[in-house]
Amino acid sequence: RQYHRGHTWVRDEGNGTFTVGLDALAARLMGDAKPELPPVGTKVALNAPAWTMTSGRDVFRILAPVAGTVTATFIQAGMW
Repeated sequence: RQYHRGHTWVRDEGNGTFTVGLDALAARLMGDAKPELPPVGTKVALNAPAWTMTSGRDVFRILAPVAGTVTATFIQAGMW
């Protein structure tokens, strides 16, 4: 994994795709925040907001650790 200053990480899957996630510190600070992931086909830019995490009235914009096009989304507990 390579870590980004925006509290995200990226892992090269070796097949031209990358997996991204939230680091442990951000996950702890946000508690039970719910992710709102971008739809497949969305283009994301490096260091630009890629998805949001919502907790009550608080919305956190999460920065992309890599540029590209979203090919799939999933939520996996413990990924951070």
